Amino acid sequence: MSEQVDFKFSIGQDVEIIALKLPAKVFARCDRGGDIRDYRIVFWSEGKRYDEWVFEHEIKEDKNG
Repeated sequence: MSEQVDFKFSIGQDVEIIALKLPAKVFARCDRGGDIRDYRIVFWSEGKRYDEWVFEHEIKEDKNG
């Protein structure tokens, strides 16, 4: 039987990358066990598209999105 995992952010949710103060969108989520949650985000910076895996504490809800 699988265990339910609670994620802070949803797939498709607009978020902000805290360190860069850039908007991003959650593309995927990964639970590595314990309290470790990873989020794959997509964002644009200086005309280039990026997608990166980040930890939950590196992003926050984008109130403007």
